[in-house]
Amino acid sequence: EHPVYRVTSPQPRTDPLLRIFVADSAFVCHQVKVFINGAALKGINQIDAIGISDQTKPVTVGINVSTATPKDIQKENLGKTVNSPGQEVAPVISPDGRTLYFTRNFNKANIGGADRQDVWYSTLESGANGTPPT
Repeated sequence: EHPVYRVTSPQPRTDPLLRIFVADSAFVCHQVKVFINGAALKGINQIDAIGISDQTKPVTVGINVSTATPKDIQKENLGKTVNSPGQEVAPVISPDGRTLYFTRNFNKANIGGADRQDVWYSTLESGANGTPPT
């Protein structure tokens, strides 16, 4: 028999992590099954990750940003081979600097409709701004 831990009304908190500690230290967990009734929860109700640990000390999370990241980011139109009449946002450059990933809104080629955000990418070619995104 598997124990069930139900969180029905989490207290308002500034910490985005929900931590559930199992009182029985003899219990070994290898998997987790999560059900979310989004209509019953106010506020944040999405899951980005689930961690399982045998430790009782809460983990800390954060984002490590490179010290080489420019402080003043300037938008730059990369021309018709990359930019579209739609909206390109959230650019990420691959570690080798040759591929640009971004999300695109308002494009008729987006899966599920033009109003959906799809991830597109463009690869840098020698002497060009980039290949047409796919």
